[in-house]
Amino acid sequence: YERRPGLIQLDFDGLFLGEIRLSGLPEEALEPVIVSVALSAAGDRIFALDSANLRLWIGTREGEILTSVDLAPGADERERRDVILGHVDVYGDTALVALPASSQIRMFGPDGSPRGSVGKRGTAPCTLAFPTAAALDENGDLVIIDKQRMVVLRWNRRANRCLGDYLGLGAAPGYLYYPMDLALDREGQIYIAQGYDGRVQMYSGMTPAPAPPRPPAPEGEDASSTTPVPSDP
Repeated sequence: YERRPGLIQLDFDGLFLGEIRLSGLPEEALEPVIVSVALSAAGDRIFALDSANLRLWIGTREGEILTSVDLAPGADERERRDVILGHVDVYGDTALVALPASSQIRMFGPDGSPRGSVGKRGTAPCTLAFPTAAALDENGDLVIIDKQRMVVLRWNRRANRCLGDYLGLGAAPGYLYYPMDLALDREGQIYIAQGYDGRVQMYSGMTPAPAPPRPPAPEGEDASSTTPVPSDP
């Protein structure tokens, strides 16, 4: 934004509403370079992936940082240069972070607490070569897009086991050519974005994880005045 890293807020018609500046960053932090952002189900928390600091920042809707997650713990400087960040998405009360070069999807709670990871590196069926994004369906399984293998995978996170490959390489409708991102909506549709082909394709058949129940409004406050739940990612 204005030739510097930043977040902007738009309405659903693309109208500019304002800039969200991250505040409360550690003094030693580099200027953030945000490569992916997501909102909590209630719309009150921002999850931002920062490639400069290799961190997942978790903050308020106004940009005040509450906590963060180091996405390359224990790595030396050379190893950190090799880390590639994919997308962050939030389904239910779980944040999903894709680490393509590590062939992993890592999961975190709303406060950044670790909830495990999945992934099996490879180029054979039911392996992850370069996963760039993931979603969580209503059964608690992951739906993962693999940019290199050009497939969608379903993955059981509890057993870290692949449940199947879907779609595949092709330019015809329904096939994939270097897919970048995906999302699920409440109608059971899957949206897959392809940067190289300049299109978004829609498929049916997977419902996302439900949003966590909203806390009751404070006594004396009208529940309708609280932050509205946004549309699906």
